[in-house]
Parts: sequence; C-alpha cells; structure tokens
Amino acid sequence: MWGTCSKQLLHELEVIQNRILNIIFNLPFRIYTKDFYIFTQIKPITVCIYRDIVTNIHLIKIIQLNLILN
Repeated sequence: MWGTCSKQLLHELEVIQNRILNIIFNLPFRIYTKDFYIFTQIKPITVCIYRDIVTNIHLIKIIQLNLILN
C-alpha cells in the first residue's frame, strides 16, 4: 500500500500527524519535532511505514528461501 506513496504525500501525512498530536497533548505550536516525539513517545508515521515495508520485504525473502530449500 505504501510502497508507491510519494515523499510529498508522506510528508503531508507526517505534518497532519504532528498537528493532531499537538492538539491532543496541548503542546506549543513551535515545539521541535525531535522533542515532540520524545515527549509523546510516538513514532512518526514515516518511521512506521518504512518499518512495515522492510518487515514485508524480509518476510517475502524468508518465504522465497523456504521455497528454494524445500
């Protein structure tokens, strides 16, 4: 699903995530992003997406290896 997503769209999603979390946690508008994620202990959406992509690629490689060995 995310493999063909543009960097611009990912950035827009991250901006939306930041705005929503600012409202939920009642944080100042000009808080540094790094401090923001440390305080909320929530990962940016881009990190979650990239992790999912890498995990899926790894699982595909494991399946391919099992098919070759069996």
